[in-house]
Amino acid sequence: MTPHPDPDNPERLDPTDPEPVGVAPPPGCPAHRPTASRVEFARATALFGPAVDDMDTLYTTLRTIHGPVAPVLLAPGIGAWLVLGYHALTEMLRDAHRFPRSPLNWKDLTTGVVPEDCGLRPMMANRPHNVAFVDGPDHQRLRRIVEDSLNAAATPRLRRDLRTTCDHVIDTFADRGETDLIADYATVVPLRCFARLFGLPPDQDDELARAMHKLFDSQADSQAGDRAFEQILAELLHHRRTHPGDDLTTWLLRSELRDEELLPQLVVMLSAGCETLANLIGSTLRLKLVDPRFAHSLTGGRRTVNQAIDEALTCFPPLRNFPGRYLAHDTTLAGRTLRAGDALLLGIGGAHTDPAVTPTDPADALGHGNGAHLAFGAGTHACPAVPQARLIAGIAVSAVLDRLPDLTCTVPPEALRLRPSPWSTALEALPARFTAAAPAGNP
Repeated sequence: MTPHPDPDNPERLDPTDPEPVGVAPPPGCPAHRPTASRVEFARATALFGPAVDDMDTLYTTLRTIHGPVAPVLLAPGIGAWLVLGYHALTEMLRDAHRFPRSPLNWKDLTTGVVPEDCGLRPMMANRPHNVAFVDGPDHQRLRRIVEDSLNAAATPRLRRDLRTTCDHVIDTFADRGETDLIADYATVVPLRCFARLFGLPPDQDDELARAMHKLFDSQADSQAGDRAFEQILAELLHHRRTHPGDDLTTWLLRSELRDEELLPQLVVMLSAGCETLANLIGSTLRLKLVDPRFAHSLTGGRRTVNQAIDEALTCFPPLRNFPGRYLAHDTTLAGRTLRAGDALLLGIGGAHTDPAVTPTDPADALGHGNGAHLAFGAGTHACPAVPQARLIAGIAVSAVLDRLPDLTCTVPPEALRLRPSPWSTALEALPARFTAAAPAGNP
């Protein structure tokens, strides 16, 4: 392997540096565009393409070479810092002043380095009036309204309706004796649940799922998915203005939100809620089907569904990486010098495997009930729906285990693949076999 310059010291060669991406880009290639910190990102490791197929190996390689804050390429010519040290990520999440959320600070975005048609934009470009993309008093005000709306949904009715929804979904495949638990269940249950909560028609499940996956995967069709998702929700708002109902969309219309703030809040609540819950349900069921520690314990052993959820949140966080923080001023993090205009990514999956917090006794691991994982974030931008997320995931997993107790995976564990996304920990499929069962017959 040809040695490459150490990105922290271009004059020194680093023989362990992996083969760079785009060493000699052709004329006109986006890699010729200047990046926010050209020296650091010139030979950074790709966080796209084949690299995302084995993210655990990538985390280990980056940590070995660069430490807890590593330079990566999000696309040719577009650099960012991946924060994969547990303590560094916690520090960043808890200091919103040094590490603000607004992409308006991102130099590559504001200077045109990120193309207008780039698939990164739905996840990383600015979304005005969106609680997830603003800081300070605006964020506090919008977050309070979002939390109030979620609390309005946290009622006994949600628990009752959710179990009924799960049974209805299971009924669609229970008599077949086989299913794909991702396409037929883990993806569908959150969509149906949120459809009821927000007043969406159930016949839009497939359309919503396709749009949501495109939005989160940051591929060439990401912006088309984003537009389709927003269009569905804009039509919902238009309908509920003249036909109010007993749902959260009507609740938001009657809240303190201004007109221009309604759609952005719906977009973040439904997209983040559905995608992360689908991934969490799928990962927890994966543990049940392929991990010997959980294969029988969930249906009668000492480990509970909640413990399995904790394990999934740690080992398979719903979003393994997530954008981002965008620096308004120069600063340092874990000894790394960062410049105003730089983008930072939350390397949640890397933080959860950081040797600095990996105990020698597996019983003390992050996922074993101590709540130290960062799957829900931390600080002012932490997920505002943790109780609701755990409730929905717990009922969804319990329902399918109760109805189909002899579920088995029909492929070897190593055959299970994730969708090609730099962000989402989403299984492409989880094929399963079981004893065919009669419909539950819930009204």
